[in-house]
Amino acid sequence: MQLTSASFLVVCVMAAVMAPVLTLLLWSRTRGAPVLRMAQRLGLIAVCQVTALAVVAVLVNNYFFFYSSWSDLLGRSQVGTITSINAMPHTMAAEASAIAVARKTGQRLSGGGVALNQTFVGTKTGLSTPAVIYLPPQYFQPKYAHTRFPVVLVFPGYPGNPPIYFTQLPIASMMQAEVSAGRAHPFIAVVVKETVTPPRDTECANVVNGPQVENFLAVEIRDQLKHVLRTRTDRQGWAMMGSSTGGFCAVKMVMRHPDLYGAAVGLSGYYRALLDNTTGALYGGSKQLQNENSPLWRLHHLAAPPVAVLATISRQERTYPQTVALMSATKAPMRLSTLISPTGGHNTHTYGAVLPQAIDWLDRQFQQVGPGALPVRVLPAS
Repeated sequence: MQLTSASFLVVCVMAAVMAPVLTLLLWSRTRGAPVLRMAQRLGLIAVCQVTALAVVAVLVNNYFFFYSSWSDLLGRSQVGTITSINAMPHTMAAEASAIAVARKTGQRLSGGGVALNQTFVGTKTGLSTPAVIYLPPQYFQPKYAHTRFPVVLVFPGYPGNPPIYFTQLPIASMMQAEVSAGRAHPFIAVVVKETVTPPRDTECANVVNGPQVENFLAVEIRDQLKHVLRTRTDRQGWAMMGSSTGGFCAVKMVMRHPDLYGAAVGLSGYYRALLDNTTGALYGGSKQLQNENSPLWRLHHLAAPPVAVLATISRQERTYPQTVALMSATKAPMRLSTLISPTGGHNTHTYGAVLPQAIDWLDRQFQQVGPGALPVRVLPAS
């Protein structure tokens, strides 16, 4: 029985309903000394509490997709690797074979696109993480047989899981709607779980004396993708996007790797590197390293990179002041667009409301031939 399945939710609800009923039936039937009877009754109450909390936890997890499976919950998440397309030589014959594998093994989505479950394994870092690769329907059409597609790496936040971008944040159907309306062109979306060492939140950093997460996410995954799929090879054809912590990761890594990526989208992101009980000592106690991982500090103290950033936020979110600070600190050649909503919490509803416009904005960055070739429009605040 899967963690996110409807059947498991039904079992939890039934248990939560039956527990109080059994408690009433058994309350007067406890036996033994007064202390023992009290312990039995406290146990019955505890069962009622636990089953009720289980229902709440399952509902919350099913909505936010914090954990997609039992193994993921226990820190042993693995997604089946599509070995047929790993390390494939980039030839037309190999490409045809990869397409056949994708269409056979991937999950067909409405509109003709394909979602591939994949596990990325870093050859240098030794890290691994599950991901879902979305190939738009145009990828399989003869008209686009020689087209190289732009790519956006998408990070679902902490602890986050890739399936959320195909359920609560349906990026595939949103992209198809924007393409059909003529507001965007198709691109490849690779939704990557950035929490590569659960339950630790590494903030996508190269941890001092620890996992080199930034190198894995920003460099190794890009290198692997461009060798097995028809992707653009120029920096302008690659971007990052993420929600919450994923937004921080996307903006930070694009600013730190402007030679590899041209744009980033932060959906309700923040722009100062955090340290708390979920992160541990990421930077070995070095304030300088922590600063260098903070987009705001970099803009105040280092030369701005030639990248474009879209920051979305609602005025009611806790990190709204950081977005305002980012607007004040941005300087050329970095370009900042903002989309500010008057209301909205820090949740998938707020992220999803602006995702279509974020897709359109990404498309404008992908269509640029070089720096400044097309104007970057600032999205209006709604």
